[in-house]
Amino acid sequence: MDRKAILAKLLPLLKDLKPNLKVESVTEDVRLRDDLGVDSITMLLMALRIEQEFGIRLENIQPNQMVLVGDVCAYIESRMKK
Repeated sequence: MDRKAILAKLLPLLKDLKPNLKVESVTEDVRLRDDLGVDSITMLLMALRIEQEFGIRLENIQPNQMVLVGDVCAYIESRMKK
């Protein structure tokens, strides 16, 4: 699965967690906390949903690793290759 497909699959998940989110404006350069208002609880819920949706385990993630939506996409992509 390429980054574009990962982002397309990630956006509805973000929309479920942040109902007021306008997903059409979300790109890989958007900051999770500053631009989308994703807090630590939402990050945890997002991690659980990512594991379910993509069939991967999220391991060894440092909080400062996931700043941009693109960071999440890159991490998912790297885990799917294993």
